[in-house]
Amino acid sequence: MSHRCRSQSSYLPELAFTKMASKVLALGLLVMVVFVAVEGEAEQEVEASNSFVERARKEKDNSFDYFFFVQQWPGSYCDAKGKKCCFPVTGDPGPYFGIHGLWPNRNDGSYPDTCTNEQFDSSELHDVVDNLNKNWGTLACKRGMSGDNEDFWDHEWAKHGTCSGFTQHQYFEASLNLYNDYDITAALAEAGIVPDDSFYPISQISKAFTNLLGFAPQIECNIDPEGNKQLYQVYICVAKDGKTLIKCPTAIRNPCQGSVQFPVFDSAAESDQRLADEL
Repeated sequence: MSHRCRSQSSYLPELAFTKMASKVLALGLLVMVVFVAVEGEAEQEVEASNSFVERARKEKDNSFDYFFFVQQWPGSYCDAKGKKCCFPVTGDPGPYFGIHGLWPNRNDGSYPDTCTNEQFDSSELHDVVDNLNKNWGTLACKRGMSGDNEDFWDHEWAKHGTCSGFTQHQYFEASLNLYNDYDITAALAEAGIVPDDSFYPISQISKAFTNLLGFAPQIECNIDPEGNKQLYQVYICVAKDGKTLIKCPTAIRNPCQGSVQFPVFDSAAESDQRLADEL
């Protein structure tokens, strides 16, 4: 049998294909190497980031120097410009200051917050819950409906209570004790300062509080839709033991000055107005 020789040109397509396949294979290997390298770097960056976050959490400054014990006047909260109020499902608040919170604070005006991830547990408060519902109720609306006090307490515990050095029961009980021991609504009434929509000098209000507390608290105002300054929140300064009153080391950011209105608060009327607005 005779053999026919293939010309050199007949091998060119196969040779070109072989070279192309080699290039594709080499390119694929290069892409794989780069991907593995990038993935490894990304994993290292994530690990480094997680390590940084964990280290920052551990090194976070949770120290504080004293407490602000904050109470708010419901009439001013409900009458604030651009704000509506809703009463808690446990019942309408009465015409007296209610607790907002017990907030760790520092002498330089800064404060710690959310110091641990300990979850709020309402079962810890079974013996004080009635007092809490009466005097530490939420005024915030939740999707236009009445709020749940436990959501309010949960927020206060998570942001402030976890930095207090107290257990949950100690934190809320200390707040209630301060509230019950120092009746600022009554102190104002004794000085002739009542919620009748009248305007009162801050100096007169501060004097009434000082007579009760021994120290002048910080006083915060808000603005109603007519532009009037209203008596809104009172910041009483308390030592780290959660019970000893002290002179405030620092002032709040925007303290009240001049004369302020002490607005009427009628929970029934507020409820009727809220229903009318919804119709």
